[in-house]
Amino acid sequence: MLHAAAPLLLVLAFSAWRLHYHTGRYGLISENGSFNQVFGRCHVTKIIALPDQPSRSRTVFGPPPLLQLAKRASLAPGEWPQLDPVIDKYFYYYGYIGDAEKHGEYMRQCVAQGGLAKQAEFALVHVLMLWRYNVLWPDSGKGKWAAVATTWGVVHASVFAIPAVLAALLVFWPARHPKLALVAVHLWSAFIVAAIYFGDVRLRTPYDPIIVLLAVELCAMLGTAAWRRWTRNRGRQGGVEAVGSDPAR
Repeated sequence: MLHAAAPLLLVLAFSAWRLHYHTGRYGLISENGSFNQVFGRCHVTKIIALPDQPSRSRTVFGPPPLLQLAKRASLAPGEWPQLDPVIDKYFYYYGYIGDAEKHGEYMRQCVAQGGLAKQAEFALVHVLMLWRYNVLWPDSGKGKWAAVATTWGVVHASVFAIPAVLAALLVFWPARHPKLALVAVHLWSAFIVAAIYFGDVRLRTPYDPIIVLLAVELCAMLGTAAWRRWTRNRGRQGGVEAVGSDPAR
């Protein structure tokens, strides 16, 4: 275990030093953690940072998943789920867009005003958006592949997603299927990341092979179990002898 953790710890230490050396701030590989959390806790579609000094410019970012969710107001009015901003759809402030202190203030306000029940609803909506109500990643790219990506997204969500989620429950019984349980951890990590932030894992890791593998393995296990049960029942039926009176008696 220590041998596996040592390289990760070295990378984290170097990244923290590098960030502090260049910016004077403390952190790890990315400063987007608190920035992305604001979207998840407050359901804003854009954060707009206005320049507070000549060296800075106006910076705007909005996560595609929440922008897609906002479109449901016109595509499916009145139907759950919808974008449900706690304070407002946009946040404006002066300064650095990655200011963790400002992010923390917004999150505290949103949790206080919306309550824990609203935060739980947001988390559920975010996980559902990995499956529906969102354009699956990649949501943009070269035009000639757009139709292929869209078609695969429909097949992926309609055929493989549900069996993969059922197979992911194997993580709770690791002794029976240890290798598949390890694969399922990756899917659970996607659920957790989406629940905390917003309805997308926001990573460039292709989860499709993991989902397809889990779905196929579940179908194989169910098919094998059904075949064994059928052959066992057939064997029992074939071995039953008729019981009756002996005509010679």
